[in-house]
Amino acid sequence: NTSTLYSVSLTWTPTTNQIGSQILCTVAIDSQNVQSNQYCMAFVVSTSGTQTCPGEVLETS
Repeated sequence: NTSTLYSVSLTWTPTTNQIGSQILCTVAIDSQNVQSNQYCMAFVVSTSGTQTCPGEVLETS
């Protein structure tokens, strides 16, 4: 069994009604329709612009 790592960049601009706790879940599907396990992460949307994860780069536009 061999595996190859891939990545994807996701951009999302939350609206004011999305401030607070959020959960993002995702799966990968390959070219033969084989699905990976589901992975989820929890995070908090804040209006302060303060980093909530140590070491995380905060990008602003």
